[in-house]
Amino acid sequence: MRYYFLLLLLFITPLLALEPETFVDSAFIEQLKSSSSYRIAILPIDNYSVSPESAYHFRQRVRLQLQSRGYTLLALDYIDQQLYGLGVEHAGQLQLVDAEVLTKTVVADGYLFGVVEQSDVQHGGLYNAYAYSGSLMLQDNTGKQLWSALQGRVAKRRWALDPLNAVIDAIAINEGGEETEALAAVADNLLQTFPEGPVRRTDELLLDSATEIEVSH
Repeated sequence: MRYYFLLLLLFITPLLALEPETFVDSAFIEQLKSSSSYRIAILPIDNYSVSPESAYHFRQRVRLQLQSRGYTLLALDYIDQQLYGLGVEHAGQLQLVDAEVLTKTVVADGYLFGVVEQSDVQHGGLYNAYAYSGSLMLQDNTGKQLWSALQGRVAKRRWALDPLNAVIDAIAINEGGEETEALAAVADNLLQTFPEGPVRRTDELLLDSATEIEVSH
């Protein structure tokens, strides 16, 4: 019986999350309480990882989370198009854009910057594992930091004593399933302390269409 219990432990696949270092400005929270809406631009995500798709999946998850918290979001395509007009083709070039130029080109109340710092996947003889980490920071249109969550990390290990499990895991990771799951967990972990937005909705079916807007000039 004891041997059976130990064997079960080998196949348990816990998702381990390390809490990020967080900051939130108290004046920002008070501002949200007195606002009817708060418009956020989720800027392109920088990517220090080895996976080219990490930034995309991470940004999409952040978008969904902020929508569910009652924020009005600028459409991602609109943001990217406006930045492209400034010569910004990827997130790493954002640091070259003057803050005043950015806020005049992409008009919002808050600007969310982010980075995927790590995306490590290992296929071992006895286990498959991954580790992902990222950071997020919100600034207002003056460049003041309102909130941040830095170096949030998730890791998962799946023991693969059964050769079939090893093959299944490898396929799942290569097809992006594990990566999407991991980056969603990173985003969720980072946004735990992000304040609730001013919009309160009861019909969640309308949430996506009601809180993402494309600005026209």
